[in-house]
Amino acid sequence: MSFKEAFTAYFIATAVGLAISTMVGILIFTVVDTELASYLNEQSIEMTREFMERFNTPQEVIDESLRELGEIDNFSMVNQAKSYASGLIVQAVIGLLVGLIFKKSDPNAIFKPEDINDTENNQIIGAKGKYGFDITNPIPTKSIPHSYTWLNNLTTDNDVEVTYKRIFSSSSPNIKHGIDVYELFADEIKIATIYVSPYTNINSKKAPQGFKLSSRA
Repeated sequence: MSFKEAFTAYFIATAVGLAISTMVGILIFTVVDTELASYLNEQSIEMTREFMERFNTPQEVIDESLRELGEIDNFSMVNQAKSYASGLIVQAVIGLLVGLIFKKSDPNAIFKPEDINDTENNQIIGAKGKYGFDITNPIPTKSIPHSYTWLNNLTTDNDVEVTYKRIFSSSSPNIKHGIDVYELFADEIKIATIYVSPYTNINSKKAPQGFKLSSRA
């Protein structure tokens, strides 16, 4: 997910949510119960007075603060619209942070095209050793999520379903970036250890020896 996609998804969702909340508030305080806004404003003023008295605030300061509060209708249509606008600004800032976090979480976002492993015939160019079983010849995928999808479509040659467990990440001098190590299980019995490189330009259509990919892969 790119920064733009993450920010847009978050901001639109929060903007719509705030808009619905604001419209419901306007409907309640201007149509359904017009006296409710006055009651809540009065309660707000009373709570402010009690709070200031508790801290021994001078009476003239209390009077001035309460006078200013009395001139504000927090639940008027205009003030609710202002609250909506200020809420959008706050959510936009949060959305920027969310976008940055998701951008950093994208395995391919930090690599330029020239930095990923090139492939040919479903294998990484320059790989050597037994495909999938040697760390020097890992299975190529486009990203970690793509690796999970690839593994979910893997079965044995006898159509036995395979489960997997990621053990750790390693590396090899002939492969760019990290290589993920997975243990494969059939009927809860470990049957193999394979190596996957999630930093390439393809999702391999080739399974290691003794395995095959379903037609969905």
